[in-house]
Amino acid sequence: MPPTDHSKQRTPLRRISHGSLSNLARSQNQNPASNDPTRLNFLIPAFADLADEMASLHTNTENLNKLSQVLETFNESFASYLYAMRMNAFCVEWEQAFLVLVMECGYDMYSTFNTWPKEIRQDLRVAVRAKHTGDYRTSAAYFQKAYGTAISLSDPVASLGQDHIMKINAISLSLADALENYDLPAAYSVYETALADLRSDAMGTSERARAVGIAIKLGDIGERLLKLQAINPSKVAQYGPEDDAEVEEYYNWAVTTILKAANPTALAKPDEVKGDKETPPTEQLVLQNFVDGVELTSVMEIVADYYRRRGRPDYAAPLYLHAISTLLPATGAKPEGNLFQFGTQGPSVRDRCIAATLMNNLASLLASPGMTNLNQGKAWAEKGRQIAQKAADELSPRPSDRDQRAECETALAVISFNLGMLNELSKDSDLAYQNYEEALRRSQAIGMIEGVHEARDAIKRLKSSSAKPNSNDRG
Repeated sequence: MPPTDHSKQRTPLRRISHGSLSNLARSQNQNPASNDPTRLNFLIPAFADLADEMASLHTNTENLNKLSQVLETFNESFASYLYAMRMNAFCVEWEQAFLVLVMECGYDMYSTFNTWPKEIRQDLRVAVRAKHTGDYRTSAAYFQKAYGTAISLSDPVASLGQDHIMKINAISLSLADALENYDLPAAYSVYETALADLRSDAMGTSERARAVGIAIKLGDIGERLLKLQAINPSKVAQYGPEDDAEVEEYYNWAVTTILKAANPTALAKPDEVKGDKETPPTEQLVLQNFVDGVELTSVMEIVADYYRRRGRPDYAAPLYLHAISTLLPATGAKPEGNLFQFGTQGPSVRDRCIAATLMNNLASLLASPGMTNLNQGKAWAEKGRQIAQKAADELSPRPSDRDQRAECETALAVISFNLGMLNELSKDSDLAYQNYEEALRRSQAIGMIEGVHEARDAIKRLKSSSAKPNSNDRG
């Protein structure tokens, strides 16, 4: 049994070497005790010291365990304090506060909803809190209640202000966003109502931008609902598009609305559109990205991709060309060979890399069965690669340029792969092989797993067809 006296603390612990035990054994053997028939009594002092040191180690371990428990208690108490402060920000009204900004996972709430009338303030607060915790059904129920109260206000201008239409529309969009998580057809119906509330001949800049975003959203959800209905025809949703023509109508309306806008900013560059956009106080509901503003080129690209998926290249190609010409305007851009040269006031690096991606999409479109123009396709893809490469070379290794570099490098990886496909279709296996190798290298560099798999599969396919002996395919 170890000694009960734990006051002895030795640092470092006293060690007994093998030689010390041997010497101790020899000394005991020279003077053997009559009561030591086994000649092992020389180990008693050594085991006594070992027991003493183990007791000290046990004491120190217990002290560390107590320290760990104290830290755990503090962490739990401090975490409870932080949680209480967060809940206090959600639940307590500060009538005298001018501006209270709470940022929690992307939720910005100004003045804790005090700008809203009291009739709907509490419902909105509960709805946002439920949405934040992932309780989308509760969130949708309270957004629905708040929306019903808002549209029944006797004097919406007095209660909500001059922008009462945008505020009520923001509530309906928040409701649709919550419904998307568990009832897509119902969300489609709410988005339809939200768009109908905004559509008019007197739409301002903010209303028009939001309406175009909602129309694009309706087209996207409509496509998904039609696909689900095709998979399970027996399950007919209560809400949703009747057919593809309805989806196409929303996409077409978005394009024609933004092109016909009398305000010049509707045809301006994306940054200019955002800079001129009015920002009503409804943003305390934190709407989805598609209603924060609209970019002409993104609308063109989305609708062009829709027609490409539908096998309508004759509709998609003009939209791609229009988007490219918007990003790379003729003014200030002088074509030099296959590469545009831009001055200091020319398109930004981001715009050029986006344009390069669109050129790649156009190249793939030109090589589709409905077009079958491989030479033009390769020309557009090569031009896109040159523009993206020049834009990437202008970027510095600073962290501030990381996102733009990633966008350009992704475009270069995809364009390289598509060039390989176009050259493979043209029976130029050697050049296709080089393109696939470049796509593999670029995909590995940026960690694009799908690009790595696609490039490897293409390289293996070329190897098997042409029996190429050597490869730089890297694992």
